[in-house]
Amino acid sequence: MRLPNRNNIATANDEDPLKRYYQPVLKHVYIKRLRMVLDCLKDENKTFDSIIEVGFGSGILFPELKELCHNLYGIDKYSDLDIVTNMLALEKIEASICISDIFSMPFKDGFFDALVSVSMVEHIEDLDSAFIEMKRVMKKGGILSIGFPSDRKLLDLYFKLMHLKWDFHPHPSGPDKIIGVLGDHFKIRRVDKFPVVSPIYYACKCEVC
Repeated sequence: MRLPNRNNIATANDEDPLKRYYQPVLKHVYIKRLRMVLDCLKDENKTFDSIIEVGFGSGILFPELKELCHNLYGIDKYSDLDIVTNMLALEKIEASICISDIFSMPFKDGFFDALVSVSMVEHIEDLDSAFIEMKRVMKKGGILSIGFPSDRKLLDLYFKLMHLKWDFHPHPSGPDKIIGVLGDHFKIRRVDKFPVVSPIYYACKCEVC
């Protein structure tokens, strides 16, 4: 999997877990999250016209996403655009990025044929409004690939067993709620779990009907 060169990428907001993608041991868990979300797109076996990442953070997923589409976009409410733009230039990646709220994206209806989000929706309480807006900017038949962690208790246990230090914050939306509300707005084509038993991370592949 292609990540940006560590010298080319920097933390773009206070919640950005960037360093963990490059740390021994822990990086395997974090990269697995990205792979799960990417696999939901790659199994379409095609090049998408336009993909948007909602909540791109430092832009760590942009190198892989650019390989899957002609036109790459991203929105983030808190990211430092100068930092991410600099990374894109150093990595020679063309992408259109902007600061935007997920509840009011600056795109016309039916603009994207794929939308990606990694570890963002668990921070949202009003999932209905978020998914309605995601669906609005997607084409009919478009693919939504969305990743999110398990409940906090399972994550706490996992990191204790791995003897890893981690500061957890409670999330307003857990996996059961996310999957349930996703099913109200999209056709869920598959739900992947890691690991399969007592999962700590989920990736959902959905379709706009």
